This record gives sequence, C-alpha cells and structure tokens, in this order.
Amino acid sequence: MKNKTNHSPKETLGSVREILSDETFANPAYKGVGYFLRDLFFFVIVTVLLWNVDSWYVLPFLWFFAGMIISALFVVGHDCAHEALFKSKFLQYWIGQTAMLPSLHAYNQWGYGHNRIHHGHTIKRQADFVWHPTTKEEYSEFGIFKKLMHRFFWSIWGGGFYYMIEIWFKGMVLFTAPLKEAKRDKLIMLSFAFISSGLVFILELLLSPEFLILELVCGCLQRFV
Repeated sequence: MKNKTNHSPKETLGSVREILSDETFANPAYKGVGYFLRDLFFFVIVTVLLWNVDSWYVLPFLWFFAGMIISALFVVGHDCAHEALFKSKFLQYWIGQTAMLPSLHAYNQWGYGHNRIHHGHTIKRQADFVWHPTTKEEYSEFGIFKKLMHRFFWSIWGGGFYYMIEIWFKGMVLFTAPLKEAKRDKLIMLSFAFISSGLVFILELLLSPEFLILELVCGCLQRFV
C-alpha cells in the first residue's frame, strides 16, 4: 500500500493578503495624525523638562525617556515611508519628514536605503547594507584593532555606535541617494541639526555654561539609543 502524502497549497504573500479583512488595510488619516501629535506632545514635554531640570539623579531618566520618544517619532516616519499611515502623499511626506528630524534622518534619503535596498535585498551579503555579517575566514584576516571593533559593534553595548557610524554617518550623511528629493531632505535635516544645536549652544552658554558640555554629549548620544 502506497503512503499518500497530503500536499497543502503553497502559501504566498498574495494568498495571505486575500484572507485578511479590508479593515486590516484601512489607514484613516485621523489615526496617523493622532499618533504623530501624541508623540510630538511628549517630545515637547520631555524637551521642556530637560531644559529646566538640573538634578543629576533625574536627568538620566529624562535622557532615556527622550530617546524613547525620539524613537517613537521615528517609527511614525518609518510607517509614513511605507505608506501605511496615510493615503495622502502630502501627509506622508511632511509628517514623515517632521517625525524623523529629532533623530536626524532625511525622509526620502532614508526611504531609499530602507525600502529599495534593505527590503529589496534583505540579508543578502554585499547588497543589504544594514546586515552584513563577517565569515570566519574574513574575521581571521582582520588586524587586532579591526577584530576588537567588530566584536564591539556586534555586542549589546556597541549597537548604537555601529548604527551611528556605519548606517547613519555613511548612509545618511556621506551617501546621497539618486533621487532629486534626497538632496532637499538632506539639506532640511542638516539645517535642522545645525540650527537646533546652535540655539541650544547659545542659550546654554548664556544661561548655564556649567552644563553645556554634558548636555551636548548626552543630547547627541540619545538620538541613537
């Protein structure tokens, strides 16, 4: 007697989408605007608190909370770039770009690298710039310093520094995506960075110079937490 094997139909992205309800794909504008305004509200609150609170034991909590809120705003920008929050191109761009400014990301510049390259070539070595592991043979050829940096970057402590150098600085600042919107958005992002940093520097210098260096360092690091 022959064993009969039941072959279930092959699941595809299309077959999965077909069983989802229409409500799953609904993205009313009021929800997206609500998420953005909620996170923006908390961002303003924590910024005001950081400006007015000087207690050393309170500031670390505010730095952590600021990092979480900046991350939440970044997620809003991420979803705008995926066209998941709005049908309106106008809302997608302006809310997405504004939400990404606190983390110093340029909307279309980031969208090109994330949507076209990262999602288009996920986990492909030499193609996906976000994920490029090193083989044992490659690692053995590294010098001592490069081995130490590699182990640090791939540790729980070095992830933020890895992102700041390899992803943000090289991919957001040095590299310019082949899109006409990318240069504009990079200019917006860099202008925001210099103007906001300049204002903080001037105000701190005038009002509380003793906290200037500490707050500048922590303010830069919390963007990449």
